[in-house]
Amino acid sequence: MKEIDHKGQFKQRVRLWADKLDVKIVWLGVRPMRNKWASF
Repeated sequence: MKEIDHKGQFKQRVRLWADKLDVKIVWLGVRPMRNKWASF
């Protein structure tokens, strides 16, 4: 079974849109969430 690289695909799409919008990416990282924000 082929492993899917969701993190890599996400970063690739962000870079594509940054180029389209002429935006400079200073830092792009994806980390696992320790807590869910705004959840009760």
